[in-house]
Amino acid sequence: MGRRIYPLNRIKYWWAYDIDEICELYKEYSLHPQTVRTWIRNGLLTMSGRPVLIYGNELIKFLKKMNTSNKCLTGFDQMFCMSCKDAKTFYKKQVSAELVNGGLRVKAVCCDCKNKMNKGYGLDDLPKLQRLFHVVDVLQLYDSKQPSLNTHLEASQETHSNESAQTELF
Repeated sequence: MGRRIYPLNRIKYWWAYDIDEICELYKEYSLHPQTVRTWIRNGLLTMSGRPVLIYGNELIKFLKKMNTSNKCLTGFDQMFCMSCKDAKTFYKKQVSAELVNGGLRVKAVCCDCKNKMNKGYGLDDLPKLQRLFHVVDVLQLYDSKQPSLNTHLEASQETHSNESAQTELF
């Protein structure tokens, strides 16, 4: 299993934590006390004496350094391939894009192992994506000046002879 990215927002800067309290902070990650002891051997600073206490600011610095060492930086024209475990370019410079939660989810195929890759972009990145790559399966996003006439339902609804009217039900 790969290394985890631990969120830093739950650590209080000026508090002192013991090993069990740190494990309690990250209980959804099933953090084991031996892992925290390994962090101490790898450079996490502690206060002298027993029990072993760790300042929150030292824990934040250590985890921030550990979190950034686990990341792979990708360029605009690259995605992280989960199989190759590295930043890779797209196969045949083809990407597909879809609108998701106010942004673009771009999918492509790795040029080396031919596995699928995903990356998120902003809506303002769409013109640059279209210049650099062959974008397929993208919906036209807000390109029309006038709305389509077929988007609204008709005000009058037809009732068939075998259907009863709403007023007859009650």
